[in-house]
Amino acid sequence: MLWQTILDLYSACKKDNLRKSYKLNAQNVFINSYSGMKVKYAAQVLSRTVAKDIEDMGWPGTNELVKFIRMVNDWFDCLNGAFSTHGQKTRNPKLDPYRRVEEEKGTTGKEDTASRQ
Repeated sequence: MLWQTILDLYSACKKDNLRKSYKLNAQNVFINSYSGMKVKYAAQVLSRTVAKDIEDMGWPGTNELVKFIRMVNDWFDCLNGAFSTHGQKTRNPKLDPYRRVEEEKGTTGKEDTASRQ
């Protein structure tokens, strides 16, 4: 996993008007002491759209980076669910609140109940 991959993606796509990784900009790619402290910039770089764009580029050796970015994106989503129906309104089940400790984020819990019986 290299930051250079993010820089390469930004360089390859910055001139396109319509691009998949629209969240990438110079402010969150070229980090200074101020932007290094902003969680929103990290969330923009480590987002599902950036992971998808890296995957679509087909660069060798980026599978682990894509997996890591998706895991961090899901982690951010778990922490950002603002209210109980947020996951339904955004069609993102990772934003749903936990109902039980055993429940995996993004599932209804019905699968667990059916498998225990």
